[in-house]
Amino acid sequence: MPPDANPLLAAVVAALAGVRTNQRVLVLGEAPLLRRALSAAADCDVVLEGPADIVVAIFAPDVPTAVANVAPGGRVVGVAADMGAAQRTASRHGLALQYTEHVAGRVAWSARLREETSP
Repeated sequence: MPPDANPLLAAVVAALAGVRTNQRVLVLGEAPLLRRALSAAADCDVVLEGPADIVVAIFAPDVPTAVANVAPGGRVVGVAADMGAAQRTASRHGLALQYTEHVAGRVAWSARLREETSP
């Protein structure tokens, strides 16, 4: 279910994205309402390719593409079926969950790439 199917979920995803003026935002998947909200928050057009400061992965299969397109220091925002799925998705793709919100029977989440530690 894309966030546009539920305006509350779209609003929570947009809030978790925390977009600021002139940040590059990439939305993977079909979500016109979410794109408009994030474009307004960034006060510029949503970009069509990375790198981007915020990459929104509407569906779990989009997360690898999101990770590949997030700029250093940027964030990936997504939607999962439940908290366990959000944690597994983040872990599988080298992300550290920062925020999660239960909404509309789903979990919206925000994460950053885990920092590599030097030996």
